[in-house]
This record gives sequence, C-alpha cells and structure tokens, in this order.
Amino acid sequence: MQSSPQNNESQTGAKKREIFGWAMYDVANSAYTTIIITVVFSGFFTSHVVQSENAANSYWSLAIAFSCLIALILSPFIGVICDLSGHKKSYLIASTLICSLFTALLYFVGPGDIWLAIAIIGISNAAWMIGESICASFLTDISSKKNMGLISGIGWAVGY
Repeated sequence: MQSSPQNNESQTGAKKREIFGWAMYDVANSAYTTIIITVVFSGFFTSHVVQSENAANSYWSLAIAFSCLIALILSPFIGVICDLSGHKKSYLIASTLICSLFTALLYFVGPGDIWLAIAIIGISNAAWMIGESICASFLTDISSKKNMGLISGIGWAVGY
C-alpha cells in the first residue's frame, strides 16, 4: 500500500514548500560557483589581477586550496554546533551572508591585488562550501527513508 503525499508530509514534518525552498537554495548557490569560481572571477583573476601569465593559474589554485582548507577545518565544528543548537537555518543564513558579502568585496580587487583577491575568494568560497554542507544536512529533516533518494535527486536536478 502506497502512502499519500499528506502521509509523507506528516512522517517527515516537511511541507512541499520546504522541499521546494531546499531545492531552490541549490539553484541559487549553483550560480555562485558557476559565475564566480568557474567563469567570471576566475577569468578576471588569471587575466587581470595576476600580471604574470606563468603564475596566474598557480595563484588561482592557491586561492581555491586556501578556501578548501578553511572549509575543511571549520565544517566539522560548524556541523556539531548546528546539530547541538538546533539552529541550522541560522547558520545557513550566516554562511550565505558571509559568502555574499565577500563576493561583493571582490569589486575592490584590481590588477596586482593578488593576496587581497586570494583572501576574499578564500573566505567567500569557504562560506559557500560550508553553506552547501549545512544545506545538505536538511535532507534528513525534509525526507523520509522512503523518499530521500527522490527528494535528493530533485534537489540535484533542479540545482543542476
């Protein structure tokens, strides 16, 4: 016997709008990684900020490695804090705001501002990665074991 959609909502406590909101967060943050990390700022960084063609890709790799290191160190602690406090939405909002603020600060990066750019993109991308982890942790809140794969797939497909 299959359960009705209303029955699934009562089992998971999630409403369709929460699932939709969760999926839409992935749509929004996919724009960040596509525009900033992959296309626009990476190109600007390697062609205008770093004035040596030989070093441009090395500096960009350093910026990305720096952001990954920050996220790698902070994510377990933030995860524990989110789990213990029960305020995952607040931490998701905070990571999103930090990412947005530091992305906006990229406006002030000009030719030769290599270390400023690395610091800003490092914090911005780390906040994005931490936000991704926090967002993913909502999957168990908005799904049941029976529909987790479906909801996860919807989120991935919509964000892609």
